[in-house]
Amino acid sequence: SSLFAFTTMECGAVAQARQRWRRLRWILGGGGIATGLGGGYLAQWATKPESEERTPCAWTRMYRVARPVLFQLDPESAHKAALWGLQAYGAMARVPRKILGPPEVDPALEVDVLGIKFSNPIGISAGFDKNAQLVSHYDLLGVGYAEVGSVSAKPADGNPLPRVFRLVEDKAVINRIGLSNHGAEVVAPRIPAIDDQVVPLGVNIAKTHDPEVMGDAAVSDFVTSFRLLAPHARYVTLNISCPNTKEGKTFEDEAAFSQLVKAVMKARSEVFSVDAGVQAPPIFVKVSPLADPSDAAAHEASKKRLSKLIKLARGNGVQGFVATNTAADRAVALQTPSETIEEIGRGGLSGEPLHERSRLTVAHVFRETKGEVPIIGVGGVHDVNSAYGMIRAGASLLQVYSGMVYEGPGLVTDLSTGLADVLRRDGFASVSAAVGVDAK
Repeated sequence: SSLFAFTTMECGAVAQARQRWRRLRWILGGGGIATGLGGGYLAQWATKPESEERTPCAWTRMYRVARPVLFQLDPESAHKAALWGLQAYGAMARVPRKILGPPEVDPALEVDVLGIKFSNPIGISAGFDKNAQLVSHYDLLGVGYAEVGSVSAKPADGNPLPRVFRLVEDKAVINRIGLSNHGAEVVAPRIPAIDDQVVPLGVNIAKTHDPEVMGDAAVSDFVTSFRLLAPHARYVTLNISCPNTKEGKTFEDEAAFSQLVKAVMKARSEVFSVDAGVQAPPIFVKVSPLADPSDAAAHEASKKRLSKLIKLARGNGVQGFVATNTAADRAVALQTPSETIEEIGRGGLSGEPLHERSRLTVAHVFRETKGEVPIIGVGGVHDVNSAYGMIRAGASLLQVYSGMVYEGPGLVTDLSTGLADVLRRDGFASVSAAVGVDAK
């Protein structure tokens, strides 16, 4: 028994030591990010490009130095370090921001979507800040807006670890996190009132990660989240297409989607009654990417399914679309060895390899809606060309996430400055003027 007790104590000590080491690593990583971003922020004011040729901003250059260290952490620990670092950076940068004032806003990048004004079209995708921990600092990153979530009615831990994997050769990510979040009751109070938001905040809601929450209970779950979160949101996204639910189901089935959107719209009319004098947030729907064009039959079938969903959504008052979610399949060209992909297993693929499919999906939604509703383009946006391609395909706004894993938060600044350049080069006075020019 004494040997057993000694062994147990020894194992406990080892476990505690490993836990402390993990915490130390992501704290050091976060501190490095905060320091790098702080230096990058000041460097923006101290350096000017000497030519018309665009070079990466100071944030990006510093992140590229720090990235090998950050990549020594597993992806989720690195993400925690990034959140911690960005929060620390937010606190550090407030003083120089007050002294120097905010960076100038380029009029060519300003966008008005459904009455919501954005200083630029670059936003942070859902998944990055699930629990609204960075909502007070987004203006310091230069984003035009951010989408919090996905948030569900009940808190959820998600799927077992490990559940996030980098495909470094492809600048891609596979995740099967499974909608982990703190729950709507906890997240809602963290989101500032609309008038106090430093940038417009959208909220992405999804079904609680529980296979027992199905059918009518799943619809009620969405409605509960909507009632709690919508009053804090400039827009609400219904995440009907996440491939990482515990039971593997989505709301893209026509009957299930119809029931869901009608219930949400009913709740919307109740929460935001005319007498309340508060404008109801527009509803967006997040859709899956079209099948890869290399399989013509599957591609055409996916276009038909999406067209039906678009018609059903618009018929029930949906005002916009987010295209796209991650891809559950692996029907893209990947440099990562197939053995590695098989070992990783299921999960949603995001990053550069998904870009073309996402762009084609944006173009399809634009054509199907005749350009009458706004589209948020997300999926493999990693440089100016991919961002500009999304806009020309029909996206009024863009979102990034996986791109920041590989390029850092300076990607936002690089995209904004680069987009302004290419818009002027091609004779467009604004982002809106370029939306959908390749899809018409």
